[in-house]
Amino acid sequence: VDVINMSLGARFGLPTDPSAVASSHAVRAGVIVVASAGNNGGLAYVTGSPGVSPEVITVAASISGGRRQIALATELEDAPLMPAQEGAGPVRLGPETLIYGVAVAASTDADVAVGNACEPLTNADELTGKAVIVSRGTCLFPQKYQMVQEAGGTAIILMNSSDDVSNLFVMGGIFPDEIVIPGLMITSTDGQRLLDALSNNDLPHVQFSSGFTVPTPTDLDDVIASFSSQGPGADGAGFKPDLAAPGRFTVSTQAGSGIEGVQRRGTSMAAPHVAGMAALLKQQYPDLPPASIKAMLQNSTVPSRQNGPGTELAEPLSRQGVGVMRGADASRLTSRIEPAGLSFGYINPRVSKSMKRTVQLYNMTDVERTYTGAQEIASSVSGVTVECPETVTVGASGTTDVDIRISVNANLIPTDNGQLSRLEASGWCIFDDGTDTLRIGYVAGADGASHAVLTQSPAKALMNSVRGTQAARSDGQLVNQGPQKAIAHSFVLINHDSPSRPGNIAAFGWRNTTLFTQPVLEFAVALKNSWDNPSNYRYFIRVDTDGDSSIESTLFAVDWSWLGFDPGTIITGIDFIENIEDVGSDNSVSHWMAENVDYNDRTILLPYFNAASGVNALFKPHERVLNVTLMVVDRYDNVSTLGGVIDLDNPAADQQGTHVIGAGSGVDVNGGNEGQLWIVPTNTEQHQSLVVSATQAKSAAVTQKSRPSKAKPSPESMRPAAKR
Repeated sequence: VDVINMSLGARFGLPTDPSAVASSHAVRAGVIVVASAGNNGGLAYVTGSPGVSPEVITVAASISGGRRQIALATELEDAPLMPAQEGAGPVRLGPETLIYGVAVAASTDADVAVGNACEPLTNADELTGKAVIVSRGTCLFPQKYQMVQEAGGTAIILMNSSDDVSNLFVMGGIFPDEIVIPGLMITSTDGQRLLDALSNNDLPHVQFSSGFTVPTPTDLDDVIASFSSQGPGADGAGFKPDLAAPGRFTVSTQAGSGIEGVQRRGTSMAAPHVAGMAALLKQQYPDLPPASIKAMLQNSTVPSRQNGPGTELAEPLSRQGVGVMRGADASRLTSRIEPAGLSFGYINPRVSKSMKRTVQLYNMTDVERTYTGAQEIASSVSGVTVECPETVTVGASGTTDVDIRISVNANLIPTDNGQLSRLEASGWCIFDDGTDTLRIGYVAGADGASHAVLTQSPAKALMNSVRGTQAARSDGQLVNQGPQKAIAHSFVLINHDSPSRPGNIAAFGWRNTTLFTQPVLEFAVALKNSWDNPSNYRYFIRVDTDGDSSIESTLFAVDWSWLGFDPGTIITGIDFIENIEDVGSDNSVSHWMAENVDYNDRTILLPYFNAASGVNALFKPHERVLNVTLMVVDRYDNVSTLGGVIDLDNPAADQQGTHVIGAGSGVDVNGGNEGQLWIVPTNTEQHQSLVVSATQAKSAAVTQKSRPSKAKPSPESMRPAAKR
């Protein structure tokens, strides 16, 4: 096997996913592996497996330039060819010309001129044998096709709700095989032109054919498609995606149709372009390894611009990779730089620092060459500077190292306060010797850091420090010794764990608070290991309200995609069940979205609407002491648990809050009877949770009211929901 193409993937991929591991092994065996990045849009780290494998060529989707767009032909002087998009139905237009009279679908609303054909049409006698104008909206496109066909129409003209030519697409649903009519979508303005012409008897017919085309607007040339999944790779250490290729307005073979085609969009359309070009390069250079073929494809790309060619608004490289493929330019290269995509990872410094990445420039000719270096910035972060060499010389048929350096001023990087955002410095180092222009891309994620630490009163050293959690005795201060302001949240401690024990939960706390003036019971969870994207974890809090070791309800926090929605949002809710595998069933109730959760963190705040009664009620009014067990499930279904007791009448829960602590400032802390958990998401990953131990006078009353259940959940009840 020379080349494998995989137009598939699982979102939020990790290099340790089995498909990514297998792909890496294939590349190391000499096979070029190409994979689609995914179709989940601009979410950091959503690039899928197997594409997230460092060795794989991972492809984003772009809109190709130089295209011609299909058009609806009319006899109108001001619009003889109307830009259109062919429908996604089973009937494709060919070179032959189809001529139709024109009619308008009747509307059930007297104030609307054009019907949406979501119900049987009432003016079938006017539609027989004609192309029927239908408005967009309300129902899926296959239903519109079916209503027009059943009314006798022989073609459908969909009138878009927008005048944006780039917004012409006909998707949404599975078309039944019995659909035998073609369709085109036109803009709202052109649709109105047809309506005006009909009213004046100036539109005897229209014509459908694949031969009627118009040039596409150049402002879409090489633009990254909105659905294309964003990188970078896991831990920020992977440069992903690697490059982009056309993935919109693509006609490919329709499976099971014989010789028919179907128009599709997606990174599954983009990856085969790159796989095909990789095969041609492999034929041209049979002795080059997969990494070199990958580098040549990346070296010869062109940048993708957010608003089209000629603007200064480049796409961040975590969306486009090094750029959009130019196959002919790749085949003409006589030198290469590899690797051509560099990641400086996630930078979250308390002190200023610098680092470098080294790449190799290969001269594929028998003469010495000197390259002039330049830099082009795609996206920038205050305090982050990248340096490219000004000149590089390489001997005949030789190789030389090239160092790309990054400098970070910790005092200038903005602080990110847990709002699912990612600051990115990205761009290109470009090397030109008059024959070749070689482009390499770099990416660095960056956040400014606070450094809030617990100090003993009076200013004594910490009692101990463990991975992910700092612990102090009793009372003291939380002092910010970092360059940026700290955002600190205090909670009553439920329990915390030693880093040496199995499991991934560092600490667990709770408090009473309000959101949008509503009473909220909020939990804080700190993990021992940080995440790239919080969607890789699911959280379940199993609640025993009466101490009988049975579970009355389960609070949950999962990515919305587990409940059938688009990914990228952590939603909290309650389900009155015991088994976490059933969470999200019909009796579940949504509450809020997770608070203060961000990329590259390990702490999350989970709010639940604390209603006194009704379907949102977490517990009955008389249930004041709860046994709770936190379960955290990772993407590989590994389960970590940590339990404890909360007393809803504990006044300390009402005294917890959120504090903004400037550099050099501090706030008092008090462990109280139960202890205190501080969550500081603006700290570096390793120091985002801090535990204040309880005072010596541990409250016996609370521990005597109810003790944590000793019963362990059954393996069946611990299994995570298998919903993807």
